[in-house]
Amino acid sequence: MSTLRRLFTELAIVAGVFLGAQSVSDAQPLGPVQSLSAPNGLPAARCSRPADQEALRIRQLAEFLEKARSMAVQNPLLLADVAYYEAELAASRRCLQSVAARQD
Repeated sequence: MSTLRRLFTELAIVAGVFLGAQSVSDAQPLGPVQSLSAPNGLPAARCSRPADQEALRIRQLAEFLEKARSMAVQNPLLLADVAYYEAELAASRRCLQSVAARQD
């Protein structure tokens, strides 16, 4: 029984070393990091939606924000959701302005 326990312990150590080395190698960037940003300072990929899709997203976020606010009245732990939707809504509005400026 002690031989079997020792074998499992050694396998666990080897697996831990292998997984630790794998996670460290994944943390290394594979190529140059690009930091393209839109005119409003947001990442370019973030503001890549067409204006109609961005407007739809704004309407949906406004609805989610109102629901989150009403639910946060009952449960203050949901104030983080309110802050998230407020930030996303503000970012989407900036994106819509950016997209509109590009189309002019």
